[in-house]
This record gives sequence, structure tokens and C-alpha cells, in this order.
Amino acid sequence: MNANLTELNRLRELEEEVAREFGVRADTLRSMFAKVEEYSESHRAHGLPDDLLKILKDDVHRSEVQKENSTIH
Repeated sequence: MNANLTELNRLRELEEEVAREFGVRADTLRSMFAKVEEYSESHRAHGLPDDLLKILKDDVHRSEVQKENSTIH
């Protein structure tokens, strides 16, 4: 069990590192991974690029709203 926790922590660290490198939030990256897995399980790819783009656009929108709110206060 301790090995599983160590692996999970390492996975989170890698996710955060990749997210920083690409300029997205870690939860956005996890959402994208989940979406790819969802499509993989159903053995289809039609619509995947649109769904991934939507996730990224939502992330950009959230970031812009947070910036606006932080400059307002």
C-alpha cells in the first residue's frame, strides 16, 4: 500500500510538472487525461479533439476570470 501511495504522489508531481511546462492547470491536465481514457474505453476517437479543445478553452476562461477578480480586489 505504501508503494501505491508513493507512485500516486509521483504521478501527481509529474502531472503538475507537465501542466506547468504547458501552461495549464494540473486539474485541467487530469480532465484531459480522463477524457482521452473515456474515448479509449469506448473505442472511438470522433469528437475527441473538440472535447479536448473545450477543456483547454474552459481553463483559459477560468484563468482570465481569476486574473480579473484578483485585479478588482
